[in-house]
Amino acid sequence: MGLICGAFLAGIGIVYGVTIAPSVRDGVQPMEFMDQAFYSVLGVQLHATGVESVYLPAGFGALPGLPERSWYHWGEMWLAAVALEVPGVSPMQARHAIVLPLLLLSSACTVGALAARLVASARRSEAFLFAAFGMLTIAPVPLVLGDHFDWWARPIGFTVTQYGLAFVVAAIVLHAIVTSSRSGSTLGRSIAFGAIAAALVASHVLIAAMAAVAVGTSAAFQIVTDRTRMDWLRDRGVWSSVIACVIAGAATIGWGMLSGHGFGRDGVLQGVSPFATAWQRSIILSAVGAGAICLGLVAAALLRRQHQRLFTVTLGASGAVIAGALIWGARLADYNSFHIYFGTVATLLTPVAVVALVVAALHARAPGRDRLALGVILVLSVQGAIGIAATIQRLYEFGPGHYRAVPVDVLDFMRGTPGGARFAYSCAAFEEVATWDARLVSLTAHTGRTVVPMCFQADAFRLQLGQALDPMKENPWFARAPQRELYPSADARPAPEAIIRFLRANAIAYIYQDPDHQIV
Repeated sequence: MGLICGAFLAGIGIVYGVTIAPSVRDGVQPMEFMDQAFYSVLGVQLHATGVESVYLPAGFGALPGLPERSWYHWGEMWLAAVALEVPGVSPMQARHAIVLPLLLLSSACTVGALAARLVASARRSEAFLFAAFGMLTIAPVPLVLGDHFDWWARPIGFTVTQYGLAFVVAAIVLHAIVTSSRSGSTLGRSIAFGAIAAALVASHVLIAAMAAVAVGTSAAFQIVTDRTRMDWLRDRGVWSSVIACVIAGAATIGWGMLSGHGFGRDGVLQGVSPFATAWQRSIILSAVGAGAICLGLVAAALLRRQHQRLFTVTLGASGAVIAGALIWGARLADYNSFHIYFGTVATLLTPVAVVALVVAALHARAPGRDRLALGVILVLSVQGAIGIAATIQRLYEFGPGHYRAVPVDVLDFMRGTPGGARFAYSCAAFEEVATWDARLVSLTAHTGRTVVPMCFQADAFRLQLGQALDPMKENPWFARAPQRELYPSADARPAPEAIIRFLRANAIAYIYQDPDHQIV
């Protein structure tokens, strides 16, 4: 088993190295897509400062009107910060060759272990392997590659880059709820559940909120439909676990608020109506493409008598997905709200559906219904194979290729500048999406030197939500950018003297140029 796990970690590291985090090739460094490099830079900053802020890569310190620290998926970035203690490990390697493969393996093994617990001992190896495979590969199939959100859903191999440690903690939550015994130590179980709740809040606060919705949905269903078996309401162990979760979760949130954590609230796009066509298309296509997941929900219902907890947890996860879809639709103009839906599908619904599907298939084999079991496993395998291809495709889409590679000697020059040096570069109106997540942030990941885009930032997200692009409409995240004083509109042409004053005032001593970014 150790050899298998080692081979898996090495293989996933190679996949990430080939797609989203390649090394130097022929004397040049491919320019990674901004998000992947940005996450790696955050890990470096955590390692250096311990400050959880998504805005520090902007190079201006605290931005006016934005929180000092940020609620975010910091878990894997803290792990990457630890990995950076190993000599010779670069920021991109720490995240993509060490941390993400470990998170994938941990998630798959936890889900596989749960499936193995729910079947006969003779079939546990099969259950483990099938469930682990499903966790790694199952997601709604992208049936139409049209609008942006039509093809956003992807298996954990890609989505782990956005939800990180939340996958592992959510899988542990699922395992603990389904397998916990009332005869166990009340105190020990309560402490364990409280620690898990706190870890989920710290890993991804929005996923934790949707997990709370899932638990509430499960409890409400039992109260309404199962009045004859309400003894769990009088169980001290249940209530002590609930209280421990509430206390631990509230303490974690309270600590975050006291330490200055918050959400930036500038991302509302103009002209985007709630529940618009982009949302409708995405919801319909993701539901139609979720064949194996939907079959898993049916399987959970069929297993209700044998595995009541698995059924109620599946029902709760389904309720959370519905709630996430409605919240996203209502807040469609707040661009990043799509994570509430897609994150819930990936971290909460997929693992319970996979476990239910595998357990139902192996149960069906026991009484001789081999064709039914074979059909279920076939669906899992086919959609899993599609999921592997979809993951690799998505990784390539988020990999290098948007900009030409950078010669190593340029990177060496940047590394040779004084520590804390900043480089400005000229950019196009639709090139940048956020001041703190520069398109060229890959340079920061490889050199440790901050890059600052110098241009008006138009609203590039409009197209993804069904609106026509307009170079005169400002990106709402640009409102807090210091550069806005120079570039208040798309047709602004600041005088050279004003630019020089700005660069000096913000300690920007260097200018970066390449064939795509020239001073004009």
